[in-house]
Amino acid sequence: MAAEFIAKARQFWTSRTPRERRLLALGGGVLLFGLVWGLVWAPIAGDRARLEKALPKLRAEYRLMQVQASAIERLKRQSTPGQGDPLRQTEAAALAGGVRDAITSLLPLDARRVRIIGQARPASVWLNWLETLRRQGIAVESARLSRGEKAGMVSLEATLIGTAAP
Repeated sequence: MAAEFIAKARQFWTSRTPRERRLLALGGGVLLFGLVWGLVWAPIAGDRARLEKALPKLRAEYRLMQVQASAIERLKRQSTPGQGDPLRQTEAAALAGGVRDAITSLLPLDARRVRIIGQARPASVWLNWLETLRRQGIAVESARLSRGEKAGMVSLEATLIGTAAP
């Protein structure tokens, strides 16, 4: 079947005059160029322009996340577990800090540890709140800030640790 097609194409080509061949070749070249441009080059160029436009924002978000990560590490190093019920201390600090409405889950893991999950808020709100907890003697055992849909907004997942009441 392929050999038959090649034979018919060859017969078609040889039956054309040199002028017709040049015209067909030129038309095929223009068609090929248009296909390559429309199906390959234009989409790539559009994607590149979109990425170039988004890159500064993504770099800024990356730098912000690096600052936040170093702040969390600093808080973890400075934290010393306190006395009392960590769940009640965390709840009270959340109410006092105005973040209780943002916390979707506040679960005791054991007598010393509390797991919290918070909705997207400005990163500074969460970091300031974690600093407040540290001053109250509740340490950050682990924390993860996840980028929200808007720039500067992050959700928080953290495990906090305190010393159980005697």
